[in-house]
Amino acid sequence: MLNRVPEPEDTIICGYRRVMRLASDGSPFVTWIKVMGRRLPDYMMDSAVFVYPSKESADRGEERGATGFLIGIPSERVPGLGHIYVVTNAHVVEHGGCVVRMNKIGNRTATFNLSGAWVPHPKGDDVAIAPLVDVTDPTLMSLILHAELLLTHAEFRQGNFGIGDSVYMVGRFLGHEHRDANKPVIQQGSIAAPIRYITNPETGYEQASILVELRSMGGYSGSVVLLDPGNKILGVNYLHLPVRSPVKFFDEDNADTLTETIYFVDSPSGMAAVVPAWKIGDILNMKQFEEQRKEDDKRLEKQAGRRTKPILDDVASPAKASRRDIPIPPVSRKKFFEALDKTTARPPKR
Repeated sequence: MLNRVPEPEDTIICGYRRVMRLASDGSPFVTWIKVMGRRLPDYMMDSAVFVYPSKESADRGEERGATGFLIGIPSERVPGLGHIYVVTNAHVVEHGGCVVRMNKIGNRTATFNLSGAWVPHPKGDDVAIAPLVDVTDPTLMSLILHAELLLTHAEFRQGNFGIGDSVYMVGRFLGHEHRDANKPVIQQGSIAAPIRYITNPETGYEQASILVELRSMGGYSGSVVLLDPGNKILGVNYLHLPVRSPVKFFDEDNADTLTETIYFVDSPSGMAAVVPAWKIGDILNMKQFEEQRKEDDKRLEKQAGRRTKPILDDVASPAKASRRDIPIPPVSRKKFFEALDKTTARPPKR
């Protein structure tokens, strides 16, 4: 999907690059070094869509809502076509997020009302998707991420992904965005801990989460988090973990003594929690979506069949004649004019 294909000597595995160096005696040896500071392609900025509570708030570019991204599954029947889904957090939908805004060429935007279309994870994980069918506007700039980029639980274990692996997040920086178009930002960080179970503050659900050192805040909910390098989708950002500190004051009788109060202040810790990508796969593999894709494939196949088909200019292998391709036998000059006289003769006068 992204960037260039590494050369053999530039192979990257699990965030490390194989390099050759010289020992002090000039003999070569090979080692692996961690990849850091890679330049990301600018078009990754198009991988984020913005989610608003209404079309009016989207048109005005209000600083409300959250982030989302697009996932695509290729059609099994019609090459070049596929099925598109918008991904965000379930709590974003519960808070009224239903309208998705995408960028168009020329610094313009288009909105899509997906009210009633969102389907949350069946077990309560904080992720939801909505199908986006028959979008034909060629000027839309949003990047559709292939479903094969979704990291599976097996790939997560087999690839030994974990603490220290670099990631980046494409999301919405509320308070510093332009109203005329979506202008997301990219943050970079690293996985900070093995999978942990965190209690969702709204649902109380103990949710499998990947802790990532990222400076998340309001507006980043629903942002895609990708492994770097590799560009596999690690998951969806859904919350940040604050540090709670008690409010203290100096005692009037003793200016050198701090006394704690019953009040607390929450401050950012720089730690975000990510819903694993395989939770998105759980929803995409639900029976209702599988049946919908089959039905849409049938419709797409019929539409493709009604299109005008090109004809190859090859006379070496003539196609089998159909009922409409019956050859017309040659007609002699005499028979031709006899038939012409019959069709052009005037009727006799009565």
